[in-house]
Amino acid sequence: MLKIISKTFNYIFYLPIRYEKSVVFSRTQNRAFEGSVINQKELAELYFEKNDIMQAFAWSYVSSRKGLKEAILLNKKYSEMLTEDQLEKSINLGEEYIKKYTDGFYANW
Repeated sequence: MLKIISKTFNYIFYLPIRYEKSVVFSRTQNRAFEGSVINQKELAELYFEKNDIMQAFAWSYVSSRKGLKEAILLNKKYSEMLTEDQLEKSINLGEEYIKKYTDGFYANW
């Protein structure tokens, strides 16, 4: 349980750990959207923990296109878990993320 103390209202309440994980996920996602390569790789790992391999591959694809070596290794790992059709969809999704969440420089690589 996550213990939260409110100084404004003078009470304590508890939240399940799931809430803490969702906060971490949300912060990582926001930083990934801002173009942080490290957070894009971390977002891929969080999607992998949620068993969403296509999203995990798409985000590792984005950070690997920016040259992050750890993400390149993740790409290989995730691509082995996907079918050809899923892999193609994930690459297209990654390309959309590149266009949407980067400055456009990496979209032409």
